[in-house]
Amino acid sequence: MRGHTDVDGYTPGHGDASYDVTHYDLELTYKVEGNLLNGVALLRCVALTDLDRLTLDLHGLRVRKVAVDGSVVKYTHRRHHLNVRTPQSVAKGDEFEVVVQYAGHPSPLSSRSLGSAGWEELADGAIVAAQPHGAPSWFPCNDRPDNKAGYRISLSAPNTYRVVCNGELVSATRHASTTTWVYEQAEPMATYLATAQIGRYQLLEIDAVVPLYAAVPGSLVPTYDEAFGQQPEMLELFTRLFGDYPFGRYTVVITEDDLEIPLESQSLSTFGANFLVTDWDAERLIAHEMSHQWFGNSLTLGEWSDIWLHEGFACYCE
Repeated sequence: MRGHTDVDGYTPGHGDASYDVTHYDLELTYKVEGNLLNGVALLRCVALTDLDRLTLDLHGLRVRKVAVDGSVVKYTHRRHHLNVRTPQSVAKGDEFEVVVQYAGHPSPLSSRSLGSAGWEELADGAIVAAQPHGAPSWFPCNDRPDNKAGYRISLSAPNTYRVVCNGELVSATRHASTTTWVYEQAEPMATYLATAQIGRYQLLEIDAVVPLYAAVPGSLVPTYDEAFGQQPEMLELFTRLFGDYPFGRYTVVITEDDLEIPLESQSLSTFGANFLVTDWDAERLIAHEMSHQWFGNSLTLGEWSDIWLHEGFACYCE
């Protein structure tokens, strides 16, 4: 009847095999100055076994309240484990909802074997690079790669910033000092692929066989085309080889900061300003990250020991 953690030896202490999340609904507000995140997360879940408690992964943020099916419940929050008691036993196959109110200063989750991953402040904005274990740095989740779910992400940030998240942009509502950006990712997505990118970006629309966008700082727009201009050809080739592009759009985010490596998330990839060059090493990585939309995002490993299924195909695509 207890929640089970440590379900994947490559990410010890992450995930609970007693239930699946079927949908995440995140209502977030972020203050860039001070790196302050306030959130309400609604998780729609289904029990995989009889249970009377469950575990969520949440790192470094303060929990204010937890409710299960509308009833406020007891919980403990130690390290990155949020342990929740259900108000009554939940039978295998039953659906239930968990709501978590939380706040704090998000930071990457570090481990001795995996390094750091997750929410990270930039010089002017923020980035989420969650692979493989960083999702709990910004929202409560069942951090298992085999538990893919739909997402709705609503994130409010200061008006001078653009927010880019997974999936389709549903709305951008401007208020007195903030803009609320709402994205929906209908196709199932693993927790580590969920992302939020916040910066002073201009959005470029690029002609291609699928909707293609680039979020680029204004000062870097003049150098974008020369470095990333072959993306439409890459998309045309990959759709011809591997089938239809699996999502509604593909977006590239270029941060004003340099980044050590680029990283793909579902429906988008993120590169540092240092990749706005024309040498082969940068060009191959543009193709590599794009190809992960097929191999890694649409097709996703069930266990981290199978990461070669992502990286092997992406290296071939270079």
